[in-house]
This record gives sequence, structure tokens and C-alpha cells, in this order.
Amino acid sequence: MSRNGYAERLQEALSATLAFTKVAMPGDCAVREDEKNMIASLSMIADFFRRRNFDRHLNNTSFSDIIITNNARFYECLLNSSVVVDRKAIDILNDDGDYPLGAFDLSKCIRLSLALSGRICRRLARVMAPNSPTEAAALEAAWLFAVWTEISVILPMRHLARFLHKKFGENLIIVPIDCGQVTCLNHWSYNELEPFILVAELRRRGARSFLLARSQELSNRFSGGKGELNFVANSAWWHSRVDAKIPTTTFEKVFEPDGMRDPDKVRCTIGRAALVGTVRDPASAAAADIHLWSEVDNPPSINVSFDIVSACKAFSIVAPSNPLPKLTDAFLTFVGGLSKAAWENANKAVAASKAREAHVCDHLFLEGALMSHAVAAAGGDIRLWPHSSNAGHVPFQKHDALAGVTAVTASAKRMWSRVLTPEIVNIDSSFMLSEASSARSYASDEPVHIVVFAGAHRLNRMPTLDCRAHKAALRKFFGALGELPDKFQVLVKPKAYWEEADWLEQFFPIGHRFRFTEQTTKELDLPNMIFSTISLGSTALLEGIGRGIPGLIVREFPVVDYTALDAEYLQVGDTDFVIGQIRSCVDPAYYHMLAEQHLRWYETETSFPRGEI
Repeated sequence: MSRNGYAERLQEALSATLAFTKVAMPGDCAVREDEKNMIASLSMIADFFRRRNFDRHLNNTSFSDIIITNNARFYECLLNSSVVVDRKAIDILNDDGDYPLGAFDLSKCIRLSLALSGRICRRLARVMAPNSPTEAAALEAAWLFAVWTEISVILPMRHLARFLHKKFGENLIIVPIDCGQVTCLNHWSYNELEPFILVAELRRRGARSFLLARSQELSNRFSGGKGELNFVANSAWWHSRVDAKIPTTTFEKVFEPDGMRDPDKVRCTIGRAALVGTVRDPASAAAADIHLWSEVDNPPSINVSFDIVSACKAFSIVAPSNPLPKLTDAFLTFVGGLSKAAWENANKAVAASKAREAHVCDHLFLEGALMSHAVAAAGGDIRLWPHSSNAGHVPFQKHDALAGVTAVTASAKRMWSRVLTPEIVNIDSSFMLSEASSARSYASDEPVHIVVFAGAHRLNRMPTLDCRAHKAALRKFFGALGELPDKFQVLVKPKAYWEEADWLEQFFPIGHRFRFTEQTTKELDLPNMIFSTISLGSTALLEGIGRGIPGLIVREFPVVDYTALDAEYLQVGDTDFVIGQIRSCVDPAYYHMLAEQHLRWYETETSFPRGEI
């Protein structure tokens, strides 16, 4: 008799024994100890032979083996006999896993991951431009954001793989996938390479791990014994829809608006400039004076063929005909060619236009980085404009070519002044904020409205703080808000990608009266408002304070925060402190005192220049 048949007979015997005990001893009559032992033994033997039968067929041959199931019974059996790590499980493990993400403070993960990304970009840029330090520096800056968003998945997946292997030992680990076309380089959107990275890291540590074709579409790709997966770069970020364009007239300045806050204001400020079109904004194609690459330069797809390496009636296993390319090689395949073409065209555009000033965003994006470095290579200057209220990518800019930086807040200027002469850093808060107004009028017959703004406790999979402590803080604060009387109304503003409505609801108390809102800070106009965040600050609080709305941060544990809000101004404290502040705001005098104290701080943090910048 086969092992599989033996396991099935044992399972039948076990089922019969269980049925007998239920009939022979109904009600509360206890099963005799020897019968309980017999049932347990039969169950263990049956499970052992089922696993041995799986083991005989489920053997890894590569770091990317895919199981294709041929019937629903085996599919269910496979899931029940293995550790299944799908996207939802990774979400939970990523926030709650009891594994360390390296031997450093979780609130420093972003700074450390950026530093690592910078080193990787430097190495890759030297591979692509070994004989040109100028080109290598441009490519290094152009790729930082893309590499950083990938590292923000790769590094956490490595630590998760280590945790899973240690916890589950020799257990079979299954990671489902659904689509045969894998979109890569998605920046902050879901990284579709995640399952492949996790399985490869598990295999590298010796774990028994497979990808599982969960969809019929994916299974059909391999129905003939062969098939392939197609890896493609995200078209919204990496695919040009027009031809490269070089200006035919001279311009003193070039303007690349990608990522800027209020680009129209910047363009009005700087005057006539050559507009650089961006892939992210196809509508700009007609108006643009410069396009850096053509459709012919778009990234190729990476097609990986798979062959069947094991097959039986219930399932088959396919593995790559050749090893998958390394992540760094795949990155260069996708963006190396287009980046070199874009760099060449950026230099041509500068030569043709004779531009000597580049106006770009302080957050590094590909087109802006290449264009600004091309202007600097021709002896020109770079002027940076804000992406956010915090200073963007300060260590990675071309400092020796910076002639001017516009920051939104005094704290952002202090960040820039660590690496630049303070005189070239200007504060113009009007790019994101409004001039301080007086405290809003108080309506005594109306509720106090608390608006809680969600934050970003992780970027992709990279934590920005201690996620478990943050979730405990969310639950504690929302619980305390739920206990407030009807005089207080709570609205919650979700944050796309990171803390969306369905994720936030798990922390709301039973019977809550909270409402979600999608209104912006400028659109919100309710009586007696208080703005609040949990753990991290937010530009939303700054915007509210400028309108005369008190802003409060609930902070139960230390974090590294980019906002300058401070406990000294009654802005930051634990749940008990913040709830006390909120309760005190039923008194109009206290509400006005709090708003005015926050406004005095706001006036020291902002500046609204008159006349030209």
C-alpha cells in the first residue's frame, strides 16, 4: 500500500473511532483515557504520513518554485498543512511581529534606510557610468527615491523571513501570488515583488518555501508544461508617451515641477523658464519645452520562463528555466537605459537653451535630479522648492551647486542650515500655510469637534516608529475619545496608502460615534474644532494652527518627528494630557487661550515674505 493510501486508511479509522465514541458515550460521559490516547496516536500517524507524502513531492529546486494545483481538494489540503503567508498575514506580522528590525531604534528606520539607499545608488551609478563622475552623481540622485521605496520592502522582508524560519522551522511555508504580470518600481503603492522577495529570503535561509498560483489565470499560464512570468516597470512612472524634445530657443532658466507644492506659484515667481515635461503628467506634453526620453527608451519587460520540475495528478511544480536576475541587475535593466538617454538629453537641452538656473523640487525625482545636475555640469545653479513642510532629502542634494532653497518652516530651515550657508535658505510659508489668523470664534451651543488625522506608521513595509506601541496608542486614545460625552464629536481623516479607514476602524471602541471625513484641512469648517494626530505630527496640524485651531499630538513613546510642535506650548503629551486639554475646551476661555498660545508659536515657526523672493 502506498504512503498516501496508508494515510487515508488511518484517517478513515480515526473518523470511525470518533464516530463510535460519540454514539457509545453520549452526553457528558468522559471518553476513557486509553481511547483518547488511541485517537491521538492515530491522528499523529495519519498527519505524519500526509506530511511525508507531501515531502516526497514538494522539493525545492530554486528560489522561485511555484506550485500549480490541479484540484480543489489538494489546494485546501495544502493550505491546511502549511504556513500560509499572504499579503494580509504580512500586514499583521509587519505591525505586530515580535522580531527586531535590526539592532536599532525603530523610529530611526527611515533615516537608516535612506542612508543605505544612498550607498546602493552610488554603487549602481558607478556601474552605469564608470568613467564619468558627473554622470554617476546625477544618476545617484535620480535613482534615490526609487531605490529607497524598494529598500523599504526588501529590508523588512529579510527580517520577516528570518523570523518565520526561526519560528516555523521545517514547516512548509506557502506564499500565494495571483498574476502572471508583475508590476515593479511602484514607489509607495503595493510592491508586487514582495512575495518573490520573501520566498527567496526564506529559501536562502534553508526554509521549505513555495510560491502558490492562487488564481486560475496564473495556473493557465503553465497548463502546457511551460510558461512565463512577465516583470514590467510601472508605466505611470517609467513609460514616456512622447518623443524626446530639445528646446529650439534660449531660456535662462529651466523649471521641472514634479513634486512641488504650488508649482504655479513657483513659476510665477521665477518668470520665463523652459518647462520640463514629466512622465507622471502626460497632460504637460503639449506645453513642455523639454522631454528627457522617448518611447523607444522605455524600460523593457523581463520575461522569465518556467518549466515543470515535478508533477503528479494533484499538482505540479514549475521553476525558472534560468535563475531570476538579481534585484540590482533587474533595476538597471529597467531604468539604466532610459536614465542614460534622459541624462544625454538633459545635457543637450541645457546646451541648446543655454540655461544656467534649474528650479526643481527638494524631494528628489528622476527628471528633476537629472535636469538640475545637467545645469550644474554646465556651470549653472540649482534652486530648490518645497515638497512638504519638512526639508526634503537634505543629505543627497548637490550642495556645491545650490544657490537657493525655499523652506516652509523655521525648523526646515534649521535642517538645511546644517549643510548650507543659512543665508541662501529662505522661508516662505505661503507655499503650504496661511498667515496666522486670530483664534476662531467659539459657539457655546455647539459641540467641540475633534478631528483626528491619520499618519504613516510605516512607508511601504519600513516602520517609521514602534508599530506595536503606535497601535496601542491608537487604541488607547480612540477608547478615551469614545468615553467623551455628547458635547464632543469625533471625526477621523484617513491617510491613503498607510492608515486607511478600514485599518483605523479596528482601534475604535464598540458603540463609537466617530465619523470619517475626506475633507482637507482647508475645507473643514465645523464649530469649535481641535486637530489632533497620534504619535507623529503632521502638516495638517500646522495648517490648522494657522487658522486658529488648536493642534495636539498624542505621544505615548519616543519618536523621531519632523514637525517642530513641542510640549512646551501645550501641543504634545500622552493620552491623559490630550484628553484633559480637549475636555477643558468646553470652556470658551480655555479654548481661546490654547489657540492663542499655539498661534504665538506658529508665528515663530513661519514667515510670509512680502514682495519678490
